Amino acid sequence: QLYQMDNIFLKLFLSRDDLNLEEPQVFDIILEWVKHNESERKQYFEDLLDCVRWLHATTEWLHETSTKPEFADNIK
Repeated sequence: QLYQMDNIFLKLFLSRDDLNLEEPQVFDIILEWVKHNESERKQYFEDLLDCVRWLHATTEWLHETSTKPEFADNIK
């Protein structure tokens, strides 16, 4: 079901305050959603990253994530 959502619905879903997910999980959902149809969805990656509450993430996770090729490759 998750992969069938369009970018707008996914962003609304991931932006919910009552969503019970940690920031790494939100990031992974975004990454997997983009990978599911990368040629069409890559353009939405940066916009969807607004759903990640970076201030709630650990320094270690931020460092690890920012050095992943998947992250760098999807940032314009």
